Amino acid sequence: MVRKELQYRLSLIFYIVAIFILGFIPEVKVLPVHFDLSFLFHGVGFFYLYLMLYDTTRSKLKAFTFSLLFGVLLEAAQTQSPGRQADITDIFYDLVGILMAFITGSRGKDLIFKLTGTFMGIGYIPVGPGTISSLIFVILYYLASGFGTINLLEISLVLIPLGIYISGYLEELWGEDPRKIVIDEVCGMAIALLFLKRSLLLFALAFILFRFFDIYKPRFIKIFEKPKGGMGIILDDVAAGLFSLAIIQILLFLLHTVPPV
Repeated sequence: MVRKELQYRLSLIFYIVAIFILGFIPEVKVLPVHFDLSFLFHGVGFFYLYLMLYDTTRSKLKAFTFSLLFGVLLEAAQTQSPGRQADITDIFYDLVGILMAFITGSRGKDLIFKLTGTFMGIGYIPVGPGTISSLIFVILYYLASGFGTINLLEISLVLIPLGIYISGYLEELWGEDPRKIVIDEVCGMAIALLFLKRSLLLFALAFILFRFFDIYKPRFIKIFEKPKGGMGIILDDVAAGLFSLAIIQILLFLLHTVPPV
């Protein structure tokens, strides 16, 4: 069993690795708007990085210094990639995110973690918050026509460690595996949608399979609940998403076809 304090540190490390990977996201088209994800990635990504570091170190100075140094390191690494040039605006975006988190403070951190863990408050819905949050994520991803598998994979990479950290944090506030935490359903649903072409039928099948595995939790999924804290909350949903994805891929292989959009 992985102790909670170790879970916090591991999820923070994996989040930093994920942010490093996401630093190489290309320009994408989201809904009808064509824009560079730089501001969203740098601002939001480093906003959460500071909050997690501050919560772990209990030191604003350490959290600020490490966040900023990591931003500089990331930018230096990006300049080594083909076709990339140094861009001071990225560091500026990092700094904006860090300063916003710095201003947010301890009380604001609680609110941000609650909003994130409940998927912008959906977790407070008294009936079926997990199902509703999963469905909304499917709809948002379907509408974001510019997002492909690589983008969804990158989102999953950052959501899983962030979800583990925040779920563990909220569990200490609300008790063991509270229903209000639905970031785990979002993580699992993202996994279930990986490698699928945009098809209403495929997306509906992924949603149904994921909710089935997540709600009924067969033994091969329930074992992932054993770790206490955020890891137990997130991993069973990730497992449910993986099994859903595997079943769909097997069906597609057997049928040798993909339904039209």
